[in-house]
Amino acid sequence: MNTRTMEYIITTAEERSQHKAAEKLLVSQPALSQQIRKTETEAGARFFARSGNELTLTDEGRIYINGARAVLSIYQDALKEIESIRARDKQQMTLVFDNSLSMYLPSILSVFSEVMPDIHVITIPANAGMAEDYIRSSFADLSLILTNEKNTNADSAVLYKDEICLVLPKGHKLKDDFTQNGIDFTKMSSLHFTLLNETSSLHRFSMRIFDQHSFFPRSLTQSDNILTVCSMIENGLAASLLPLRLCKEKGYDFFSLSCSCCLLLAVNKNHLLSTNEKEVLRRITEYFRS
Repeated sequence: MNTRTMEYIITTAEERSQHKAAEKLLVSQPALSQQIRKTETEAGARFFARSGNELTLTDEGRIYINGARAVLSIYQDALKEIESIRARDKQQMTLVFDNSLSMYLPSILSVFSEVMPDIHVITIPANAGMAEDYIRSSFADLSLILTNEKNTNADSAVLYKDEICLVLPKGHKLKDDFTQNGIDFTKMSSLHFTLLNETSSLHRFSMRIFDQHSFFPRSLTQSDNILTVCSMIENGLAASLLPLRLCKEKGYDFFSLSCSCCLLLAVNKNHLLSTNEKEVLRRITEYFRS
């Protein structure tokens, strides 16, 4: 019994669109489409027909939906009983996050506090590779990581797309020059840079950008705290490379480097999500997409 596939098909029927269903379920549309086609092949029937821009159920699809809803109802009742037992033993969740997102951590943890006040959330800073290992090995329940779009997969949901920007120290004289003539890395040899350390995916993005421009700062400090990086920028002490979203929120002098990235939300596939945990994921998704 694959309850996930049942949820895919039921949600697609309710939304009348695979695209809308994928967004609601926090999965990629290709992954959802593949599961539906696989189930249709196993059943030897088509469950959906296209009517204009919408999907409608075939007779076979309606039979499947009725049966799936009955099965899921029994399954959810069983989960509630299991959850009540598990709640006595499981009092913590492990969240792996990118250091560049640490300033958003209080808002994320407040969601857990509101929805699951008795849960203890363990937070672990990590880059994309480390986070994937944590999730795959079931060492972590949830991860929030900045990564390249090419590294996304069917088990992750893209919360928002972003790009990496060059940020100049507050009030630096290169601002007018770069605004008029574009970025010139040869003019930044005297700039002091500050970056997040290797535990952040942002560090990897920064090193890749430096390599692409055959540039490396003569003076560089690294920190494990994004607030320290921001403080050095705001006090005119250093330049840096930061996500566009953060640059706009802070009102920095920034310049696009045409380096795209995205924020991924990944869940341990072996972790059986409770109703409250699903609500936490929904709220985190809304927070970053707002």
